[in-house]
Amino acid sequence: AYFVELDGALVSYFEGEPGGPGFGGRYLGTAMGSDGDFNGDGSPDLMLADSGHSGGTNLGEGRVYLYTGPDLAPAGVLDQDALAVRYGSYLQFGPDLDQDGCSEILIGGPDGYVGSVIPGRVHVVSGATGVDLQVLSTGQGDDDFGARFDIGGDVGSDGRPDVLVMAPTYDHGGPGPGSAFVYDSPRFIRLEVS
Repeated sequence: AYFVELDGALVSYFEGEPGGPGFGGRYLGTAMGSDGDFNGDGSPDLMLADSGHSGGTNLGEGRVYLYTGPDLAPAGVLDQDALAVRYGSYLQFGPDLDQDGCSEILIGGPDGYVGSVIPGRVHVVSGATGVDLQVLSTGQGDDDFGARFDIGGDVGSDGRPDVLVMAPTYDHGGPGPGSAFVYDSPRFIRLEVS
């Protein structure tokens, strides 16, 4: 992945690391976020995803790399040890939901397991600790839930931004026409929207 100025001047170059069997390092740059501050130091930080990263014996589990501040120093790695979750297929910085002064991180894993089904998941991760604050899912199989999402708006009318999560193959009892789900933050209660 390359970070360049508008005039084309190279700022930084990031190279994926080799993983276990399969795809490791080939998908660095699948998604990125650069409009948040996960460590609360006042400088924008960077996230780069490699949704095909394979570690150990798992293929395509995915990984998100964190870089801090103006010098883009490596700050850590977020990943899930599960088969083919595509963790990091989509990601965004979120607002400071737990009021600790740090932006939260939302990470999509559209092939994430819940029990024995694969509905997909969105991980709401603390920017300060890297721990999941919440994991969102439909619980229904093969939804691609978390393939895309957005933060903003206030459907819940509580003065806090809400999260819209797309599930493009969600099944309503027939062939999956898809669906979108709205979650009221910071509690992440799914709102019924008609």
